Amino acid sequence: MVRETAVSALLDGNNQLGILSATEGINLAIDKAKQTGVGIIGINNSNHCGMLADYTGYAAEQGYVAMATTNTPPNMAPWGGKERYFGTNPFSYAVPTGNGPPIIFDMATSVVARGKIKLAVKNNTKIPIGWALTKDGEPTTDAREAMEGVVLPVGGAKGYGLAFLVEVLSGLFTGAGFASHIGRPEDLQTRQNIGQFYFVMRADLFQEIEEFYHNVAKLKEEIRTIPLAKGYERIYLPGEIEQEKMLKRKQEGIPLSDEVISEINDVAESYGVNNRLE
Repeated sequence: MVRETAVSALLDGNNQLGILSATEGINLAIDKAKQTGVGIIGINNSNHCGMLADYTGYAAEQGYVAMATTNTPPNMAPWGGKERYFGTNPFSYAVPTGNGPPIIFDMATSVVARGKIKLAVKNNTKIPIGWALTKDGEPTTDAREAMEGVVLPVGGAKGYGLAFLVEVLSGLFTGAGFASHIGRPEDLQTRQNIGQFYFVMRADLFQEIEEFYHNVAKLKEEIRTIPLAKGYERIYLPGEIEQEKMLKRKQEGIPLSDEVISEINDVAESYGVNNRLE
């Protein structure tokens, strides 16, 4: 703990696993929100913490509205540029619903998370134009060229503006590294000094909890009754596609390409594990 007030705290991650720092941070944010109505937590000297939706969703399951940001190593060009400066800088929020799963939203501020381009490399498939630029600043559908180049901000100037905000909250605000000053994970001689930011609010802060849940239900219902545009079969709530896909994967398993299976088997064999995937 670096500094603390009744509603906020700054934590030093001590270069440990980002998942550990993030878990401590969201739990502290929830504790403070329970006591005061609001919990604001910053973390510096951290590392990659995984999917932010895990933390915001965890808070929402306990009845709190939550937002989270983290900066990442530089892979994205600012709008109009062709060199890496920002990370893909994700943002997440979650909203409790009272009688069902929370609404959970998680997005990179780039057009696409870089992991999808990595998967395209492994699967030897093309990527859509508009995802990335080559190292020379040219649009490309070649995933390998994209990995050497830069990903682009989602929505152009709008995604760039969101990435900037994530950098301020996660990096400048917490005293962590920011933008191109964040260390790369493959450089074991340099600390990444990634920052995370959590903002948790008690759902009954401004009105009775029953009224809040009633209005959340009404919002969901009204969205679902909007007439469909041509080519669409359903209107999804934020994060609903991913939630349904997660349930399907739990029931049916996770599909893996031959390339990914081969890579997993190679790693297993290098550690003397003989239980091969087929």
